[in-house]
Amino acid sequence: MAPFNCRKRSSLPKHHPKTPWAIAQGERLRAARLAAGLSQTAVAHHLDCTYQMVQRLEHGTAHLSAERAVLLANFLNVDLRQLLGVTP
Repeated sequence: MAPFNCRKRSSLPKHHPKTPWAIAQGERLRAARLAAGLSQTAVAHHLDCTYQMVQRLEHGTAHLSAERAVLLANFLNVDLRQLLGVTP
């Protein structure tokens, strides 16, 4: 039987490409974090991730999962729709 052919992990992209939506979401996240007077480290601690992950979210190079979006909205005391940029 032939060995399973898969890509080496190093050949896969480390981050998602920046999209206009991800960049705008990151800007809203950063604005909400700063308005709450919190550091990236404090947000990372609450999300149980690294501050580098928070940086990637704010720069739009990582995408925010639904679970983390809800956690962030509650932690930053903002409406989830506001954080996601959804208008009713």
